[in-house]
Amino acid sequence: MQDYFFSGLKLILPDLNTIKVEHKSLEYKKTGILILIAIIYGATILKVGYFLTTSLFLFVSYYFLGERRWILMFLLSFPFVAAFMYLLHGILDIYLRDPFLQSIGVMG
Repeated sequence: MQDYFFSGLKLILPDLNTIKVEHKSLEYKKTGILILIAIIYGATILKVGYFLTTSLFLFVSYYFLGERRWILMFLLSFPFVAAFMYLLHGILDIYLRDPFLQSIGVMG
């Protein structure tokens, strides 16, 4: 109960130690690119499917965030999404419509 009280006080009362932000050091271009990638991801997930769009979204996001090790980018996108899809479909029995996997015959 007292945790809620102190959390509420933290939200209501002003913080005495304000942080000065150097706007020149912020990377607005990378943020804008990530927002654009997320919009494209949201617009294509229903037509292309969860597996391919999520894997490509992660892969491209890693690239724009500065990662250049292609093998690591691949391993953290495609196999990770495949394992997560197996968890959703095989174990939790949650169905995600995936036209790409249906077209290549992986899903029914």
